Amino acid sequence: MSLDFYRQLTRLFGLLALGVLFAIVAFACLIEVRDLDLWLHLKMGEIITATGHVPAKDILSATISGRAWVNHEWLFQVVAHAVRSVFGFDGLLYMQAFMVLATFMVLLASKPSLLAEACWRLLVENGGYGLSVTSLVSYRETE
Repeated sequence: MSLDFYRQLTRLFGLLALGVLFAIVAFACLIEVRDLDLWLHLKMGEIITATGHVPAKDILSATISGRAWVNHEWLFQVVAHAVRSVFGFDGLLYMQAFMVLATFMVLLASKPSLLAEACWRLLVENGGYGLSVTSLVSYRETE
């Protein structure tokens, strides 16, 4: 068999492995949203959308209500509220899967070795949970 045949076979198996990887990641993302503050994000998104401004004070806390609060996640909260309003809770799962797969595509396009590291952290070190760009950045800073 020729060298060209083996190159094509290697390319085919590489694409197949990437396809399987993306399918596994997409399936894992569609199981549940793992954000413990999801209800806070949805309610704040609803409040921001209804009032047209981001509250400067904490209005949802029972213990520190009225204290100054910098809501640095306001944009995500508005988007999450809009997605849930239009597509329901399944839309949040689809948004999560889209964002994770888009992150994988960016890693694959920019630096394939970083994608391999992300896969290792997702599947082995974190037991399949907790893949995020911040975990990769914090991992890089400790090296």
